[in-house]
Parts: sequence; C-alpha cells; structure tokens
Amino acid sequence: MSPPGHRRGLRPARAREPGAQVGQVGLRHAHSVGRELENHRYSGNVVRGRTGGVGNDATLAGVAEARTGAAAGARTALHLLVDVGVGGGLVVNGRPLTGASGAGGEVGHPPFGTPGQRCPCGAAACWDLEVDGRALARHLADEAPDDPYDYAQSVLDRAERGDPDAAAAVARVAAALARGTAGLANLHDPDIVTLDGLAIPLRAAATDAFDTAYTAGLMTFHRDRPPRVIDAAHRDHGALSGAAAVGLDHLTSEAALADWHDLHAREGGS
Repeated sequence: MSPPGHRRGLRPARAREPGAQVGQVGLRHAHSVGRELENHRYSGNVVRGRTGGVGNDATLAGVAEARTGAAAGARTALHLLVDVGVGGGLVVNGRPLTGASGAGGEVGHPPFGTPGQRCPCGAAACWDLEVDGRALARHLADEAPDDPYDYAQSVLDRAERGDPDAAAAVARVAAALARGTAGLANLHDPDIVTLDGLAIPLRAAATDAFDTAYTAGLMTFHRDRPPRVIDAAHRDHGALSGAAAVGLDHLTSEAALADWHDLHAREGGS
C-alpha cells in the first residue's frame, strides 16, 4: 500500500524521537500531538479559554474503527497500527482511554522486546523495535534503514517474490507482533482487535507464524473464545475520521457550548 503523505512526512522524526510532541491546530493530526491547544480555532472563530481536542494518529484511527469501522458495535476494541514502531490504543464505548496526562495508548513501549535493547524513547526492550522495518533489518543483518516503513515494504515485496531470507524475517516479525497482541489482549480483554498500517501485510505474509504465536500467547481461558483479530476498515483515512469524531465530541460538549453562548452574548452586547 502507498503510505499517506502525513505519515511519510513525520517518519524520520518518529524513528529518532517516538515521544516527540507536535503542536496541531484545526481538523488535522500528527503523531503524539501536544496535550492542550489554547485558543483552538473552529471555522475561523476562537473558543476562548478552552482547550481543543488532540490525539495521536494511531489512537484517532482506533476511534474511527470503533465508531464506524471494523470494530463498530464492540464495547471494548484494541487498535494496533504498525508504521515506524507500533501505536494504537484501547477504545471503550467509542471513547479512547488516554490516561492521566493524555499519553495513554503508547502500546509500542511495554518491554515485550529484546532485553537490554535501548529504544529512542529512553526505555529498554520496547515492543516498538520488534515489529517494523528496523526489526526486519536486524534479522537480515542490514544497516538500520533511514525510512523503516519503505524498507519494510521492500522486504515484504521480496518475501512475496519468494526470497527465503526475507520470508523468514517477515515470519519472525509477524510472530513478535502476534505475541505482543496476545499480551495486550490478556491485559485489556478486548472484544476485538483491529490491525492497521504494516500490521496488515505482515500478518497476511506470515499467517501461520502470526496465528501460532497469538494463540500461544493467550491465557488459557481466552483460547476458547480468543478476541478476533481483523483488518482495519478505514486504513489511511482512519486518523482523520477519528479526529473529526473527537472534534465533534468536543464541539458539542457542555463546556464548548457554554463557551459559544458566552462568546456570542459578548459579541451581541458589544
């Protein structure tokens, strides 16, 4: 699949600093945007004294899947998007769980990876490093790629053409993706798991490796009725669809409506 332009532009920074904060205004999004935006603009007007809605791309894509996508109707949905590393989040009743400071959903940073391997985020053994182009490069004894996404695509293409080394590397990464997915399923007990980004072709290229590792990683009671793992529906449009949904939630909240009322009352009296 061809990567959307907004992700491509952010990949170099994400590879170096996965926790970097990028300010964002309007109905657009960026990876791990700032927690609060004062004087957020809607249709040319300023909602004074309130903060705007924010989110990262993978979490917003998860909202879209839970509301109108592949996970629609599920009470608890886990979304996983592989690009440079893996992002995502848990969405309950259509709303993302974002944590005490808004940083919830950093699913790529539990220590599901190689012990002692340091992640650019500052932690060790992050799952992030096991499921993307960087992992494929290590398994193939290549240099760390400048663009892990494009590198992963090239390895997937080689595997599809019958390259045994590429196929073996893809199988290892698919299994690592599945093990982490199982761990998060054990933790969160979702009704459904949606895969997005490179997670989709990685699983498709090594279905047996993924399924075996996923089943083996589940707790016994989950194996009778394991959470289904399915492909996302919105794909490249997921983050923007989720941003629109979250933005409308904010605009129609009691606090925002009160702001609009106060603003128009002041403008009417001036």
